[in-house]
Amino acid sequence: MVAQMRHLRSYTIVSFLILILIGQTYSALGQAAPIANHVVINEADINPVGDDTKYPIDWVELYNPTASPVNVGGWTIGATTGLRQTYTMPSGTMLQSKQFLLVTYGPLWFPHAGAVIQLKSTSNTIIDQTPSLSDLQGGGGSWQRLDRWL
Repeated sequence: MVAQMRHLRSYTIVSFLILILIGQTYSALGQAAPIANHVVINEADINPVGDDTKYPIDWVELYNPTASPVNVGGWTIGATTGLRQTYTMPSGTMLQSKQFLLVTYGPLWFPHAGAVIQLKSTSNTIIDQTPSLSDLQGGGGSWQRLDRWL
């Protein structure tokens, strides 16, 4: 009887610890990432499917996670490697709160390997940048930011 009580108490303690562990895991999974306080590069395709010298156009998607509109007029988007072509946003371009903006520039905007895409303000301050991106195959995939602004 005493041995049974010890086993029952051991099982109870182990069960309780397992429940605590499961509860902590689920609460961690349910926590959102911190909201960025600036415009972010949300997605980019540096090597769309097709002939690079013709129609396939590299593109970048920006997102404004803030509660206020942001004037991105005069801001630039470009890569730190390759031809280093930059696109300057037209004057007066406003990115509203929680709004996406797709920016296309042309074929071969970004190199297919080692492209770090930067978004810079009119004062040349880096607002956001991607990690080093590579897409040598042009298979239709894009780089996407995850949980940065949720």
